[in-house]
Amino acid sequence: MLDLEIRRRSIDRMLRTATFDASTWSRRRRATLLPVVAAVLAQIVMVVVVIGSPGAVAAQRGDPLDIVLVITDDQRAGTLTHMPRLRRRIAARGVRFRSAFIPNPSCCPSRASFLTGTYSHTNGVWKNGGAFGGFAAFDPSSTIATWLDDAGYRTGLFGKYLNGYTDASIVPPGWDEWFGFMSGDGRSYYGFTASVNGELVDFADDEYSTTVTSAEVSRFIRSTPADRPLFVFWTPVAPHSPAVPEAAYVDASLGLEPWRPPNFNERDVSDKSSWLRRTGRLDASQRLAIDARRLDQYRTLLSVDDGIADIVKSLRQSGRLSNTLVVFASDNGVMWGEHRLIRKAAPFDGASHVPMLVRYDPLTAQRRGGPSRSLVLNLDVAPTIAELVGLVPPTGVDGRSLVPLLDGSAVHVRKRFVVEHADGGVPAYCGARTRDELFVHYVGGDEEYYRLDDDPYSLENLIDDREWRREIEALRRYARRHCDPVPPGFFW
Repeated sequence: MLDLEIRRRSIDRMLRTATFDASTWSRRRRATLLPVVAAVLAQIVMVVVVIGSPGAVAAQRGDPLDIVLVITDDQRAGTLTHMPRLRRRIAARGVRFRSAFIPNPSCCPSRASFLTGTYSHTNGVWKNGGAFGGFAAFDPSSTIATWLDDAGYRTGLFGKYLNGYTDASIVPPGWDEWFGFMSGDGRSYYGFTASVNGELVDFADDEYSTTVTSAEVSRFIRSTPADRPLFVFWTPVAPHSPAVPEAAYVDASLGLEPWRPPNFNERDVSDKSSWLRRTGRLDASQRLAIDARRLDQYRTLLSVDDGIADIVKSLRQSGRLSNTLVVFASDNGVMWGEHRLIRKAAPFDGASHVPMLVRYDPLTAQRRGGPSRSLVLNLDVAPTIAELVGLVPPTGVDGRSLVPLLDGSAVHVRKRFVVEHADGGVPAYCGARTRDELFVHYVGGDEEYYRLDDDPYSLENLIDDREWRREIEALRRYARRHCDPVPPGFFW
């Protein structure tokens, strides 16, 4: 079990979070005094009670698990075909989550959810910038980094943090090593700048950010003392646009056919909401640009695949691999012309559906890459880590642990979830998603409802179809109850 000193430090941090100012309280309305006190009491109880989780058992043996979390940027589901190392080293020994989604499919809101295990309506990060977005809106005092740091882990972030991170001297709490890309310089791949443990460092024009950061991750793993658990957060910018492949892959021929699903450049959008009806069809130059961008995005992922191989090699050589939780996912997807869109933030699958793989040999080795069809979310990663380590998040989480899916004791962890977004290229919306349904209510009153089992490309909006009025009303009630507080600027 984690010793008394570690628990004392965790309790101290929880009590400090209870002194947030008024603006923090308004953003994190669920982090009220009652949950904090309850969490403190739970932590105290855990000092003297054996926890029945895999992580607690490991900690009793003196070998707590190591954790590697990899989050790519704007990588859609279905894009692992040209990442053979990832598929062989992670997917083949883990669980492939076929129904992984991002409730608010934008970079910063998603990263805030990965770090805290909470929805945007809990953590207050609604957009990538402005009054309710980006680095300025995020409260870093309680994240998986601080939880694990309090639990004695050596922690390190290598890559992208949040949009709006521009002061290199700031190292957020919980990170023992920090290699954070600077936001806004437009040079994310070559010739980039980063905060390295609080110092601004300029990298040469021939240094590629994905290979530099993956090498730093491997160094971090090898340099961590064998008796100390580690948590690595690798966040390459690939395949975010403008996608710039590494020199070795700039001309890689991948044999990709043009992306032309049935909803590509949708001809008839008369049934869609007003904001989509105002979106013009893609012209020939836009269609060619999508094809070129998509190819370069795949090429940038070849370097991520190389990095995965090096990281797994470092884990194996350091004797850690058999007891390491490896999670691979993306912060969101991006539309490749579906419904005439070339953006993220939309509630459709191109933006919200992402890859997610989890390998943890004590639980997943026998799964041999077996798929899970359960609905899982970015905000499930933090509570999964917490359960396996054997700790109670001090400020609570909205997500659900995926451990029952990893060990095979459950088939599903949820039936539905909230979709939500504040205005950022797409009008503010609240809604609900199941495996087979999508309901969205946009500010101003437009609504959409799709039966994805029969209509996987969201071509026919059935919001006015009386056959489905009960199903629509059930999802509308769910969204009104759980999308709370509503996004800034939204009203029902």
